[in-house]
Amino acid sequence: MKYKWVLAEEKEAQRKKKEEESEKKRLAEEEEEAQRKILAEAAADNPFRKKYKLNYAFLSLGELNGGSSGDVGKATLRESDVVPPKVYAVKMPNESPGSIFMIRNEIKMLKKVQGNEHFPQFIEEIENLIHGKLRSYLIMEWIDGKDLDKYMGCCALSEKEGLGFIRQVIEGIEDLHKKGIAHKDLKPKNLMVVNNDIKIIDFAFAEEWDSNGRVSERAGTPAYMAPELFERTTGSYSYDAAKLDIWSCGVTLFEMLNGDVPFKGNEPTDYDSIEHRKDISDEVKKLIGGMLERKPENRWTIKQIKVQIEVSLIAQPDFFYHQPAGTGWSSTYYS
Repeated sequence: MKYKWVLAEEKEAQRKKKEEESEKKRLAEEEEEAQRKILAEAAADNPFRKKYKLNYAFLSLGELNGGSSGDVGKATLRESDVVPPKVYAVKMPNESPGSIFMIRNEIKMLKKVQGNEHFPQFIEEIENLIHGKLRSYLIMEWIDGKDLDKYMGCCALSEKEGLGFIRQVIEGIEDLHKKGIAHKDLKPKNLMVVNNDIKIIDFAFAEEWDSNGRVSERAGTPAYMAPELFERTTGSYSYDAAKLDIWSCGVTLFEMLNGDVPFKGNEPTDYDSIEHRKDISDEVKKLIGGMLERKPENRWTIKQIKVQIEVSLIAQPDFFYHQPAGTGWSSTYYS
């Protein structure tokens, strides 16, 4: 049996503990309220928030892309007479290292490639000072479709569909290269499918090449990066910019038709052979092989690729030959 003074001490200790917990809770609530006020004041001074309204309901649905370069959301104009309101895509800096730089780089590149149907329409850039750093919001057209990765799901595409998609990618990349820019992160997640049309997105890693057609920055997604990017050890290197994108296109086409990427590692022996699905035609194998030549000097040019795409399409069933005027293509495919 405990003495009364012991019970009194325990009761007092419990009372003090409850008071401490209550005080901690009160302080936490005050801190949370203070943070709310700070965010509200920041939002009030944010020129982007003044003009646009973010639709947070869409940010958790998995239909929006985000990554190392920034977070992407849906936005509408706060003041608009259009009903329903026009929807825009907005890319905002996140906490990832280099996010601010990559969004600025994407803005710079998008401005240079406007006018091509295979690239997103640039709307505007809005700058805002946050914690002493100038951050840019990129506002673009909202692309109402699925990225190619989600479109494929776990299944491979038919040759006809895969060739139709890669043909559009090559059209876009050809225009990009004419402007002296390499995308450097071509992959299914950066290709949007909208009613069987392709839009190339995410120019965060894009780079203008020098007078010799070369770039120096190693960037991209490893499974889609050309083998020469993994051969650097020390010192300064530069790479044939166009051939980097062509390799990525080859990997993407292979994945579309086979359901997986062709290479699992980055060692030299990992590129020795390619195993295709059994029903892939010889013409398509030749096309992919040319795009995935290990040595960049032997890798096919866009001109060679365009010719072989046409040869491969002509070999497909339900193909109707047509000469489109002024397109540079020798035929058009209809299914």
